[in-house]
Amino acid sequence: MSKCIKIIAIRQLLNENLVQPYFLQFLNDRVPFNSFQIRNHQRIVNILQYQNLSMKMILLFIVVLIAINCYVILKFINCHLLQILIRMMNNTTEYPSQITETIQGITFSSSFDSGNLKSVRRENSGRYILNISSDWGINGRTTNYRTWFYFSVSGVNEGELTFVVANLQNQMGLFKDGMQPVFRNCHSSQWERLKQPCYYRLVPEGHFEITFKHLFLNDSTVYFAFFYPWSCEDNNNFLQQCQAMSLQVTDIYYDNSILAYSKEGRPINLITITQGSSQIKEEPIPGLFPQSRPQHFKKPHIFISARVHPGEVPGSFVNNGLMKYLLKANDPVAQVAREKYVWSIVPIINPDGVYRGHYRTDSLCQNLNRYYLSPSKEDHPTIYAIKEYIMRLQNTDRLYAYIDLHAHAGHKGVFIYGNQLPSLSQHTSNCIIPRLISLYSEIFDYDACNFTEKNMYAADKGDGLSKEGSGRVAFYKICGIVHSYTLECNYNTGRITNIMYEDSGNNLYKDEQLDENVVLGSVYTSNPKSYFFTIQDYEQVGVGIVNAFLDFNLLNPMSRLSASPFKTLANLRTFLAYNIMRTMHYRYEPYLRKILKFINNKEQVNRVLKAFYDYICSGQIKDNLEGNQEVVVQKPQTRYQKAQEIKKEKQEKQEKQQKQQQQQQQKIQQQQQQQQQQQQQQQQQQQQQQQQQQSQKQQFRKSQYEQVPVKQYPFSEVDLDSRQMRTQSQGKARARSETKQQQQVQQQQQKPQRAFKIKRNVKI
Repeated sequence: MSKCIKIIAIRQLLNENLVQPYFLQFLNDRVPFNSFQIRNHQRIVNILQYQNLSMKMILLFIVVLIAINCYVILKFINCHLLQILIRMMNNTTEYPSQITETIQGITFSSSFDSGNLKSVRRENSGRYILNISSDWGINGRTTNYRTWFYFSVSGVNEGELTFVVANLQNQMGLFKDGMQPVFRNCHSSQWERLKQPCYYRLVPEGHFEITFKHLFLNDSTVYFAFFYPWSCEDNNNFLQQCQAMSLQVTDIYYDNSILAYSKEGRPINLITITQGSSQIKEEPIPGLFPQSRPQHFKKPHIFISARVHPGEVPGSFVNNGLMKYLLKANDPVAQVAREKYVWSIVPIINPDGVYRGHYRTDSLCQNLNRYYLSPSKEDHPTIYAIKEYIMRLQNTDRLYAYIDLHAHAGHKGVFIYGNQLPSLSQHTSNCIIPRLISLYSEIFDYDACNFTEKNMYAADKGDGLSKEGSGRVAFYKICGIVHSYTLECNYNTGRITNIMYEDSGNNLYKDEQLDENVVLGSVYTSNPKSYFFTIQDYEQVGVGIVNAFLDFNLLNPMSRLSASPFKTLANLRTFLAYNIMRTMHYRYEPYLRKILKFINNKEQVNRVLKAFYDYICSGQIKDNLEGNQEVVVQKPQTRYQKAQEIKKEKQEKQEKQQKQQQQQQQKIQQQQQQQQQQQQQQQQQQQQQQQQQQSQKQQFRKSQYEQVPVKQYPFSEVDLDSRQMRTQSQGKARARSETKQQQQVQQQQQKPQRAFKIKRNVKI
């Protein structure tokens, strides 16, 4: 059999067995077969493992490979693949979040991409109690993240069923504002919010519980989800549509490269959209671009990423709207955006978490948005690849902006988290992009944006990791880029609705004449009302991102800025800088303090505004505003610096207390030493006095013995001592009267027995 006949037979066989284009693409990529090699067996493992193929289809695929003399098949039938085959043969599921259960003829299933349902039971009342799986890892670790659910119900005749999702994470804020799960009939591709109200409550066990009903009209499969789903399969189909859209216009460059593979072997797509072509490809990066690399362009790059947290689906819809807009063939704004910038997009950073039905973590239960400062190639392969790619752009001076797309369950509206920059000029440029987005999106809430230093280093309540490791903060700290943002989208609703102005072109862009009423006044561009968000609303935010960057650089041919109350970019820049200066620590700079003083006194306002505008544009003082003395004001400290000062003060107090205690102890010791010395001196003095007294007594005795004649008797030494003691005690009396002493001596001579009495009366 010739090779051509083999190819025809194989393709016919595959088509007859309804094997989707995965195998056909696999074959087309490797024709001719004389050079057939399986360079990456992981791709085949992905097909077998993640496309939910039946055992019959897998065996058919193996037979096809053998039929084309593919002996290399033995190289990829490893232990991992055998485990997959055995698991499929035993009809078991790989993930606890993806099950299939049948209760009284009704089948519940989550065995599909992004599905999440752990268990089902039916109560006597007819309600179905559903439990969802928390984020869990291949390392056996689990988390408390239980928000995302996505399952199907089939086999229901016409009638109404009641479902209770019993173990959700607390999302009281969302459902209190009218959050509703969504559903889709298998015969339709459109998702809708539930028709009947959803009831919610906190149960004593600490879980959050929602109850909803649905009316089944016919025996069909109905899908239910926490929010409009966007799975890995949906994303792959969308990228194929984008590829087809790009082929309609010859000057659009659209490239879909594999940047790296996830922990479980899923591809990380890097989409490159721009205009023109280049014969030079990106330089190879070790460990990245395993297949092909995009072309090299010297234009500024804007990097967009989404789904680092798998359950934050609104970020995908924002990205979809941005990509659709960039690929429009006859749109002048999209054409300029492609011409001036290169848009590098990673649609799904965490495909493992998305496929598993996780809410926040990856297959190792890690929050990947906290490891950008020092990612591990083994534990965080996707973050490592993105950082390496962005650093390559930074090292070649091509990185212009970074935007990471997220969703938020706690705060209403669509808003941006930005960084607090050191100078007013940089910080104003940082805030202009979000303000411009609000001119193109009804749901973007500029007043909800946060550009504080505190938000750059805040710690998560769950894992305690700091936002310093997020992409927004990390790439600002590493690369120093001004436009580094995290865009957050509420799942449900917002606080305001922006006024949409007509496209009026850029005829007023070059007018730098400042309007005092606009700069110093109050500008209202929204109404204090909102509504429930739709997929189209999120996609329009992506359109606003494209227009905002063009407006910022005076490139938008269909700008809404001139029709807005700001009229010109100069007014908008000065308006934002003036309001930022009054509320943040920049107002303590001497020059800005002088400007505020002029404005408050309404002195030379036009000149002051022009000098202020020049300062925020260039960061340099061109007009010193002579005639006023510079107001010297101490610059306030940030909260971090204040916290450090408080720590220093506490340390100083502790040191002072320790010194005082040491000094007191030293004083006490000195006093004790002095007392001891005094006691010793007193003792020495007493001893000296006693010694002197004894010496005086001895001298006196000697003198008395020499003066008084004593008859010699054969006294012993003891008798002499007693005599000396007696004479010492009576020496004074003898000295007073010599006559008495002579009489005593005579008496002693006459009565020698008196010596015995003296001996008995004297203490020895």
